Amino acid sequence: MIELQAGEEMTGEPQLGDTVRWHIAPAVYGSGPNKTQMIVIKPTDPDVETNLVIPTDRRTYYLRLLANPKDYIARTTFTYPDGDAAAWKRHAADVERDHQLIAAANDRPPMLPAIRAAEELDFNYVVTAKNSAIKPTKVFSDTAHTYFRMPEAIKAREAPALFVVNAEGKDELTNYRVADGTVPTYVVDRLADHFRLRLGVGKKAEVVEIKHGTRERT
Repeated sequence: MIELQAGEEMTGEPQLGDTVRWHIAPAVYGSGPNKTQMIVIKPTDPDVETNLVIPTDRRTYYLRLLANPKDYIARTTFTYPDGDAAAWKRHAADVERDHQLIAAANDRPPMLPAIRAAEELDFNYVVTAKNSAIKPTKVFSDTAHTYFRMPEAIKAREAPALFVVNAEGKDELTNYRVADGTVPTYVVDRLADHFRLRLGVGKKAEVVEIKHGTRERT
């Protein structure tokens, strides 16, 4: 499953080199500006390869597809440095505006961003896993984001997918990105009481449960 950037639209049908031994189908989740388009890819035979071109309103993707039964990747996403930089600039502007509004309302100088950010961090999460290789070393959140600091060893192996668990206990796809840095960190632009990391499928899947401790989310 290839996941495009949130809000990105395909401008034409993806071009597949081998349409006999490879099948593709469209999929989508979310709505509005967070609507995310996906392409589900299924090879009919092992050890075959082809090319795929995906035209969108933001860029063109050129991919080489390899059907290797021993090296299965369930979900592929991309990082977009330009988009991340713009998002951080908007976030910094929003934080500065909040500081000014709070200062005006309380008639006192605003707190420094670092101090205010530290006061808003919430580390009240319980992480349960049998396999420490994909278990986050730290989970915390601020007023709008949840952060999953992953073990450094995950760089050398397949990364798990992250889901929000709904009231029925079922996985729901959620948008997240991997922040740059020496330690891999998943960043989710939302809060939730229950997250799940999953690597693989079926009974052999490796699963990590992340639950918020006491504070209810509104």
